[in-house]
Amino acid sequence: MVKFKSLALAGSFPKFSAVALGTLIYSLFSLVEGVGLMFRISWAGWLAIGESAFFIPIEVYELVHKFTQPVFFILIANIFIVWYLFQNRERLWHQRQK
Repeated sequence: MVKFKSLALAGSFPKFSAVALGTLIYSLFSLVEGVGLMFRISWAGWLAIGESAFFIPIEVYELVHKFTQPVFFILIANIFIVWYLFQNRERLWHQRQK
């Protein structure tokens, strides 16, 4: 029988708590963004652009330290997505009049 140490005894509980808190915050951010996009509120569009652009520096960091083709193509796709969202923000998130 394999015995597992508890997270608190293994010393990884603070790391686990930080990851759990970060996941909770990101989930709440995504929920607010999703509801805003569903109702076509303009600030939600800016959240979507900001969330997409947030990952560009992380991808550049990864490429600088170790170049891989998949990360390079993901970076190119992400830059295109941010550009597209920014260029079409009025059309995509303009509040429709009834």
